[in-house]
Amino acid sequence: MGSCIICGASVDGRVCELHEEDVVFEFRGSSPDELTANRYYRGTVDGYAEFGIFVDIGDSVTGLLHKSELDRRLDSMELEPGNTVYVQVQNVRDNGNVDLGWSIRQDKSRFRGALIDDPDADEELLDEQAEANAESSSTVRHTPSGGGGSSSGQESSDDAAETTDDTVEEQQEQELAEPEDVTIDELSESVGQRVRVEGEIETARQTSGPTVFKLRDETGTIECAAFEEAGVRAYPAADEGDVVRIEGEVERRRD
Repeated sequence: MGSCIICGASVDGRVCELHEEDVVFEFRGSSPDELTANRYYRGTVDGYAEFGIFVDIGDSVTGLLHKSELDRRLDSMELEPGNTVYVQVQNVRDNGNVDLGWSIRQDKSRFRGALIDDPDADEELLDEQAEANAESSSTVRHTPSGGGGSSSGQESSDDAAETTDDTVEEQQEQELAEPEDVTIDELSESVGQRVRVEGEIETARQTSGPTVFKLRDETGTIECAAFEEAGVRAYPAADEGDVVRIEGEVERRRD
């Protein structure tokens, strides 16, 4: 049993139900179903579409802030990818899509408290507690064992250098494998490349194998096919109106 960080009432957690919407959360989870509906979260603008703004909630989840939720025209929003925004999770759909609402409080200081929403933690942490824990866990204490310090130190340095080289190579490989974000009208220039496209499904047709659908963004529409393996229905939950992000290699269709 804890106490509410706003009013001090006894609660299971760090904030009472009455003041839940007075607190902004930073999400540390990895799945949409770990979000809590009606909570306000700090997010990062990922990109624009004709129908709204994609917002990253944490490192692994992206939601859609539909233009109907905004208090002004989408084309008047002075937001750039990477900008911080504060949004409310309105709904998490069965297919993992996250519907977001706009918060009139677009500054952390306008909330009465801030907490870390980490599904793997025993309890929600205050911002300053999470930062202190991160600093503590990142501090490494190395105590040499035995004599002959110079030789042991040299071996440790060599090991560290090899580890660093391996890490750099892994990072370079990941960067090379990262698909490029493109719009639909740019796909014709990306044949043979791995790309990532975001948009809304206009129509979808299920088959015994691929799911065939038409994707639309602010620049146009295109026919797509999602395939896993022969005889396996791919993404059967995909339906009209779903906002999706797809990654894959661009191939030119020959009729």
